[in-house]
Amino acid sequence: MPRFARRSVALISLPLVAGCFAVTQVPLPATAPEREQLEVRGVVVRQEDGSEERVEFRTVHEADWTSSGYSVVADVDTGGPQAETVTRFFPLSAITGLLIRQLDPGRTSGLIGGLIVIAAAIGGITFSGTAGY
Repeated sequence: MPRFARRSVALISLPLVAGCFAVTQVPLPATAPEREQLEVRGVVVRQEDGSEERVEFRTVHEADWTSSGYSVVADVDTGGPQAETVTRFFPLSAITGLLIRQLDPGRTSGLIGGLIVIAAAIGGITFSGTAGY
């Protein structure tokens, strides 16, 4: 029974911890070394009419920062079940922000708290042999 409890806790906790990550928008870093350190999941581009276009990538196959822009080969959502692989170049002057995946502290605290309660409940049931009824 203890082996089952450990596996149950692991199976329950993995989706919760994965849910602590969110794609957030950050401003374009000023220097090339700062830009290269980020794991970019998309870009926010200023259009000619002043509006902004948000381009999110499902999977980045190849990405390269140059002195004039950002070149990427990535899978982009098309609205359907399949993604389209595209090659795009975004000039630095048009990029207003980057989309990166990072840990969301608010969601993390709630999920970790829930995880602790679930683990304590599973442990209590497993070690006592009763559900407390």
